[in-house]
Amino acid sequence: MKNITSTLGVVILLLSCSNSRAISSSNMDTPVNSNQLTDSVLQTLHNNNDLIIGVAFENFAWGHNATYRVFAMKNDEWTAYTWYTNYNAVGVVPNVNPTVVSADTCKAVLNFLQENHVEKIRGDEGKPGCNDASKKCNINDGGTWHLFWLTKKQMVMPSYYEPQFFEDCCPGNKDRRQFLDAVNKIVAVLDRNQKAR
Repeated sequence: MKNITSTLGVVILLLSCSNSRAISSSNMDTPVNSNQLTDSVLQTLHNNNDLIIGVAFENFAWGHNATYRVFAMKNDEWTAYTWYTNYNAVGVVPNVNPTVVSADTCKAVLNFLQENHVEKIRGDEGKPGCNDASKKCNINDGGTWHLFWLTKKQMVMPSYYEPQFFEDCCPGNKDRRQFLDAVNKIVAVLDRNQKAR
């Protein structure tokens, strides 16, 4: 009986370890919880759509606020949204502005992000800036930029503190350059579309 119990324990341990490796190596199969998203509008869009790609520009300098620019896709139909959230104004619902954008335009943005492997961008992990002290790159009261690629099974959300400033002052960070290319593509498409209306 003792040998059976020991053998069973080893089998359970091995199965548990292999299951943990499978889960960590494939986050595509793990459902995600939209409560991980701090913005209520973004949570709602995530819950009601198949794919969300977009950006947010968050600032803490004079209160906590953020501006969002997002593409949402459900059943191969696309809608773009922009909104501003003042997180200090409790109970105030953000004014969400839907924008008509062609499916071809949205698919071009999606292809650009896929070709540039946004899922591999690491972000600055809360350590913004430049490793070269001689460059004297310093900024206070700046904002954090966020990039979103959200599905029901995966959340890719790299962020950088003032990435354009640090890219100009201290270039050479491949991930930051990739991040800026993706953010600029999304912003340019939405800005161009809004001016055309």
